Amino acid sequence: FYMATKSAITTEMRKSIGKKLFQDFPPDEVSMWAINRFIEATTDDNPLWRDERYAKKTRWGGIIAPPAFLHVFDPSNRAFRQLPDLSHMATIMPFELPYARTFQAFNEFQFFIPLRPGDLITSTARIGDVYEREGKSGRMVFIRMDNEHRNQRNEVVGITSEAMVSIEG
Repeated sequence: FYMATKSAITTEMRKSIGKKLFQDFPPDEVSMWAINRFIEATTDDNPLWRDERYAKKTRWGGIIAPPAFLHVFDPSNRAFRQLPDLSHMATIMPFELPYARTFQAFNEFQFFIPLRPGDLITSTARIGDVYEREGKSGRMVFIRMDNEHRNQRNEVVGITSEAMVSIEG
């Protein structure tokens, strides 16, 4: 015997797909200080990230930031640092979450152009998708946020996506 259940995804949630999540922040600079802090935190000793003589001999022609450094510019990270009253991911959503329990499901990165010291990065966050899955512990609603990152020449340097899950129970 199968009984259909009503979707936890509301009309309001569906209408939010494609909508911008935050105000525009001023561009952020890719600085050597920040790159060094990032590689110290990740213990990545690739000389391409910090040795100018080595980096000049590569196809990149100079120092570039590690690809995952792009995550530094995610608007949700910046919002938590700079906007008042953002203590939890659920507070950034333009709709009520269906369930109180939440967790971070995944991060995805797409890299197009390397970040170089001195680049100015502007990032925009949008609701990319909202979808539902059934798990062993109950229903789950996934909210994917897509962050587009552009440099000072308005080139898309990368796209980062992250998903938050609102879980029943």
